[in-house]
Amino acid sequence: MNILLDSRVVGAHNEEVGTIVDVIISQSSKEITDIVVEETEKQWIKVVSVSCITSSDTENKLVQLNIHKDAILFYPSFVREEYHQIDVEEINPKIHPYKGYTLTHKPDGEKKINRRKFLAYANLAILLAIAGGLFYPFIKYIIYPMYTGFNNAWYRIGATSDIPTAKDTPKLIKFTKVSKQAYMTNAEEKSHWVINASDELLSKVYGNEGNRVFNDSAKAMLWENKGNNLIVYSGKCTHLGCPYRWDEMKRVFVCPCHTSIFNLEGDVLSGPAPRRLDTLPVKIDDGQVYIIDAEYKSAVSKKDRIA
Repeated sequence: MNILLDSRVVGAHNEEVGTIVDVIISQSSKEITDIVVEETEKQWIKVVSVSCITSSDTENKLVQLNIHKDAILFYPSFVREEYHQIDVEEINPKIHPYKGYTLTHKPDGEKKINRRKFLAYANLAILLAIAGGLFYPFIKYIIYPMYTGFNNAWYRIGATSDIPTAKDTPKLIKFTKVSKQAYMTNAEEKSHWVINASDELLSKVYGNEGNRVFNDSAKAMLWENKGNNLIVYSGKCTHLGCPYRWDEMKRVFVCPCHTSIFNLEGDVLSGPAPRRLDTLPVKIDDGQVYIIDAEYKSAVSKKDRIA
């Protein structure tokens, strides 16, 4: 049976149905098995068996069906991804249904993913594998801290001889914090305030267990500040993490960024700071001062360790 593309399709009572937009050929029988009909107003596209064709007038490009137009609605809708587009002469050189190409069914396995998509996914997988190999060290460096827990290493910040002998006199101690993350070694310049505290100041600050006892990421006790007279305040203001200074004349700590003011005990006297200054774990070993360089979340009222 010769069927021309763009042929008009009419129903059993010559009612206008639509237009043939494709034909489907069987790989096994090498014959046309179905036509793809697009409704005249382009509301649907259906696959109709050639057994429904009464006649095909190639001269007038007219195909008549033995079914009514409404009956075609019960036929399967056309899904182009389920078919290969091929040259009809590759299937059967004796069939010349129309100029151009025709379709044939894909194997079931190929319906899930066509060749073009498969090649696109394969190329993407190869690119991702290459990119993964190139960027793995960098990615590991970025995400490494997320899986290592808190850094509870002790860092030497100076000798006891560096701390003023005068009681309750804060001194800013600067040190270089060297740490390793994945393949990278970091050297960071940091500073904290160290106080050779009187018994009265120790009692006021460390009388609060939250300023004296430190826990690890599992909430187990990591360290308790006792056995020495040192107090170390984090060098970051609890408001937004800015560095602050000591005003000796007024005997207060002052943050110049947003004018938060803290007394020697670390309590907030004024300003937007939501909590007192953060104390750090401190110990003395063989004349050297060591701290755990813990960091806490800024701008929150609760002392919440983040590193």
